[in-house]
Amino acid sequence: TEMHTSAEQLESWLVNHGYRQNFFVRYGQWLGVMPKQPVTDPATGKPAQRFSFCNDPLVPTFAGVFQG
Repeated sequence: TEMHTSAEQLESWLVNHGYRQNFFVRYGQWLGVMPKQPVTDPATGKPAQRFSFCNDPLVPTFAGVFQG
């Protein structure tokens, strides 16, 4: 079957999950020298967990390679 998402839905997902951030910002978050921002719920604009089964923090946190 052909299952495709629209360009608008794809762009929205990329933005909401941080993939449209600057490369150096994402690299700094991966290293742990810049705080990682939580995912925001587009309906409410408030921080939300990425997945219901994860315990992601709802505040910006330093969590990267340097933190272990």
